[in-house]
Amino acid sequence: MDAGWSRNGVNGFWARMTALASRPVLGFRFWDTTFDGADPPRRAVGAVVPFWAVAGLFAVLPSLWGRGALRRRRRAARVRRGLCAACGYDLRGARGGCPECGSARVGEVPV
Repeated sequence: MDAGWSRNGVNGFWARMTALASRPVLGFRFWDTTFDGADPPRRAVGAVVPFWAVAGLFAVLPSLWGRGALRRRRRAARVRRGLCAACGYDLRGARGGCPECGSARVGEVPV
């Protein structure tokens, strides 16, 4: 076997990476090493990212979208029931805007 290959990969690559990996911090591990035996010397850089970090990252945008959708749904339900879209005050007997918060009635053109 030549070119630095051995039974366990490139000079025992995974064994070295496991030994050289920095101490894990919250599940994250990083390493950077150089194989001097190769010509030219080769560098290996790696990182291990825990599943919880990836899942959390991909959960942020859907949760923000869901929050906005819930707000739009509540606002539409208030308008259908004759309530102020901003504060929920009962506007069935009120003229013009909302006497509670001062916002204009949805669907009404100001004069």
